[in-house]
Amino acid sequence: MKRGHVRTLTLTEVLAAGAAVGLLFTLTVPALHAGGGRNRSDVCLGNLEALGLAVRMYAEDQGTLPGRLHPAVSHFPPDPNDPFTNYGRNRILIWKLRAVLGEGITDRLATCPVAEGINPDSNFAAFYSLTSRLVYPAHYVVNNWGSIGEQSGVSDNVRATRPQYYFGYSPPPGSGTDPVQLQAMVDYPVQPLGKILRAAEEWMIADAWYRPKSGAPELQQEGPYQTSWSGEALPNFAPHQRRDTGGYTYTSSLSRNSDSAAIRSRKSDGVTNTVFFDGHAAPVPSKSFVLYATDILYGFPGTVNPLMQSPPPTSVYWRAIWR
Repeated sequence: MKRGHVRTLTLTEVLAAGAAVGLLFTLTVPALHAGGGRNRSDVCLGNLEALGLAVRMYAEDQGTLPGRLHPAVSHFPPDPNDPFTNYGRNRILIWKLRAVLGEGITDRLATCPVAEGINPDSNFAAFYSLTSRLVYPAHYVVNNWGSIGEQSGVSDNVRATRPQYYFGYSPPPGSGTDPVQLQAMVDYPVQPLGKILRAAEEWMIADAWYRPKSGAPELQQEGPYQTSWSGEALPNFAPHQRRDTGGYTYTSSLSRNSDSAAIRSRKSDGVTNTVFFDGHAAPVPSKSFVLYATDILYGFPGTVNPLMQSPPPTSVYWRAIWR
């Protein structure tokens, strides 16, 4: 018998097959959930895994990660006439992935039923009516926020990554015409997937939650969100397997911060569902940030690839660890 030629699968084909399996899983989740086959946290983790596969497919096809992206993975299509017009649809991950996954599927994947129960879309509308600060409903966030201290002379976020801005620099609303911001768009382009260091440990997309900056912003590491413009209407704790009971609403900063402070003090905020740049997804527990043997922060551990400005040996950075 004549021996045929054996063709190996390309990475694109492998990713496509994996994404198909992942999408098939997400399509069957409603039936499983209705029958008690899976809990809502599993649905959210499955969504993240499928989104991660889609991002990897996109990067393999286009040569770079999708971008430039706003950090929030909104499941609510932006209105091009609202104050966030410079973010538009092309700055939202689900719109970038529609070419890979198709319309409708991306919206479903961007919706986490656990976060929806804790912080329903109506909270975002209420927050806007009270503060005039528009934040689109978002249950997930991409790892794409960090300092542009090289340009501005201000270093306000140790979670800036190396390389910086994986999904491309996307300035806050209203700042896109500032020369510093415009230059940053050039200096921090969308990165190829292969440039991400320690891909199996570096988070790509995670549950969206927010914690305001403390008095030590250079050490701030709490939660995927860190800046006031990107998530004030979001819950202040990891949403899954939370050991606190009761409901929470976020129609005022005072009530939100009070609830979250109590949750943090008890270290009972649960886990942050996360998909990593190598494609695997897992629930990640919060950790304590220890400085000089003292716990100063508690939250999501953040990036493993911080961009630091070569601090001197006496710098606190060298004595700050997660545990």
